[in-house]
Amino acid sequence: MTNKNRLSGIEALRGYAAAAVLMLHATRIYVVTLPSPLNAFVAYCTYSVPLFFVISAFSLAYGYSGRNDQPGWKTGYAVRRFFRIAPLFYIMIAAWTLYIRRLGGAPYTPLEYLLNTTFTFGLVPGYQNSIVPAGWSIGAEMIFYALLPLLILYINSMTKAIFSFLVALCVSYLFFKTAEHFGLKYQLFYWANIFNNMPYFIFGMLSYHLFARLVATGRPEKWSNILLFVAIAVGFLNVAADTMPKSDFSNAPPPITAVAGWAVAFGLLVTSQALRPNKIIVNRFMLFLGAISFSLYLVHPLIIYASPVIPKIEALSVEPVIKALLAWAFAFTAVVPLAWLTYKLVEVPGQALGKRIVACGPSGQFAFAALRRFVTPKKKMMEERP
Repeated sequence: MTNKNRLSGIEALRGYAAAAVLMLHATRIYVVTLPSPLNAFVAYCTYSVPLFFVISAFSLAYGYSGRNDQPGWKTGYAVRRFFRIAPLFYIMIAAWTLYIRRLGGAPYTPLEYLLNTTFTFGLVPGYQNSIVPAGWSIGAEMIFYALLPLLILYINSMTKAIFSFLVALCVSYLFFKTAEHFGLKYQLFYWANIFNNMPYFIFGMLSYHLFARLVATGRPEKWSNILLFVAIAVGFLNVAADTMPKSDFSNAPPPITAVAGWAVAFGLLVTSQALRPNKIIVNRFMLFLGAISFSLYLVHPLIIYASPVIPKIEALSVEPVIKALLAWAFAFTAVVPLAWLTYKLVEVPGQALGKRIVACGPSGQFAFAALRRFVTPKKKMMEERP
């Protein structure tokens, strides 16, 4: 990222998306009986990952747009993205390997390890789920990361962003029809593939160009309120239109109208909170969850799978709403502290190492120099300077 100001509204939205994923899996990894209204709410929490995609695309467009003339920015971008994702992802691959071995399950194949360690699993039907549960989104993200330098070069205006979004929807629709024709039924195939999710990424970039245009008007607060209202209205229309797919995601693609509708709702929401954060939406807890959202996202499935607590909650003779509240309370209590630890112990050092590698420049000694900077105490480095 560049030195542009950090947008607190975007960070808070990451927190909401992370919380929604946790609430979803706390009642779906081990099925918890829910009252009908809560069951419908949890179903729509599925769309929290597309919200992540819109936020991610907006943030990267915000950070890197206009940098095509800067030498070496693509290399720096690639290094930072790798060290943003890889350290924790690799640790979770190791953790799941040990967990599956402890359970006596079938070991992962060399091909699975190859696809996951190279982040290419999202390109191979049947392997897009990843070794790390919920890691399918990393496969889609990495494809978008690889395409971003080209997308930023082309999608450099509002008009081109709108056109690209429409193209992405058309390609998604044609891909769905082709896949259905050939009978592709891999688990979560339609939900996880890049063609389903590219419209979300592209609308995230569109949201950035809308943001830049509205900032230039000098009235960000006015436009923030308008877009927040429209985003909520579009979200309600999506729910009223019953855009949640009726069948399992493995068997049929999400309706293309649902993809378009939620991309618009999330994109306008992101733009509104980038322009001027809403005091009700943005609070310290959500900012905290936003900061640790990547750790929370990757760590929580293992904690839920490995713990007997939620099955015991389901066995209680209490009302379904009490079961839901207990499951969510356990999930947040157990996952958030551990996610904070992995954020501090893995994410932060990993990102720092990536930044130091970039700062070392393209010399042949950059890796050694970066490692030396990483392990040498700052006080000693200051003493060594001429």
